[in-house]
Amino acid sequence: MLVKFALEPDAIDNSTTQACNNRLIQGWERFGVLVYPNPRDASIRTKIARLGQGAQRRWQRTWAQVLRYPRRYRYCPLPDDSDFAFSDIQEPGDLAQQDELFEVAVLEETRALELDIPEGEGKLFGEVEGVRLCEIDQAQKFQRSSQLSQEIVRINKSVEILWQERFQRFAEYSQNVVIFDRYAVRDDNNQNIQGLFKLLDFLDRDANGCNIVIYSSPDPDKVESTEVDSIKAKLESKIDGLNSNGIKSVEARLFRDYRFRLPGHDRHIRFNDNIFSIGIGVELFRHPSVEQAMDCNQTVLESNKPEYRTRQLDNGRDGKITNFTIPVGTSAT
Repeated sequence: MLVKFALEPDAIDNSTTQACNNRLIQGWERFGVLVYPNPRDASIRTKIARLGQGAQRRWQRTWAQVLRYPRRYRYCPLPDDSDFAFSDIQEPGDLAQQDELFEVAVLEETRALELDIPEGEGKLFGEVEGVRLCEIDQAQKFQRSSQLSQEIVRINKSVEILWQERFQRFAEYSQNVVIFDRYAVRDDNNQNIQGLFKLLDFLDRDANGCNIVIYSSPDPDKVESTEVDSIKAKLESKIDGLNSNGIKSVEARLFRDYRFRLPGHDRHIRFNDNIFSIGIGVELFRHPSVEQAMDCNQTVLESNKPEYRTRQLDNGRDGKITNFTIPVGTSAT
């Protein structure tokens, strides 16, 4: 689960070590959605300009990317009618009242002392947690997200709740989603492709115009050309029935089965630069509750870089069957 957080510009100063700044940026990359401050605000640019050379370069590089690709770097500005300012946070109740805007507030030292936040940990004010910049990784909400990123998926867990806990906000803040599962488009007893269809339902409901690429393989025991035509028809029918506008485009890239048999070709879903390795792939989503316990580990790639398994398929000299794009919404007319 992603955590919405607000960063007090005064929390960034020369007394903060580069390691602290790195922890904050890394926590943001893996588990955070920045809602405050606006990267264009002079206050944050002034603070960054006063940092030591190493921390300054890291922040300037990060801020430049956020300005260029706000959704990819999960910057979500506060509502236009919000007049929030850290200068108005004078007592615990003032922070607790911000629970509709963010879940974690990264505070400068003086304010943290005024709010009696213990060193080395965060402190809850209602549903909002206050924490010092250097201790962002000690915030309970970030720790919970970190635990979820490596926690096993247990049998009988509601798939809806699982989606909400682990994937929903990633879908909400991702422009690009990659589904890598050689079985995803197969219709073995109506299993795998129904899991893919349910995943598409979730994305259509919760994403905000994402682009989807599906890497998969037709059943090798069936006639290839017939199977490809069947897969395309089923995907077209499914996409045509979606109506929530969460999906902008869908592309299928089909390869022969043996291309997926290389070591490390685990099934996964990629939301921007966050990859979730899922043991049984899209079949996880087929039933109302989880039918098989499995690992579901999250890793983060270097920004906007192709993942090595998809790169191997795209750049390979053999085994490629076809690519096709499924019209979505108005593009279908």
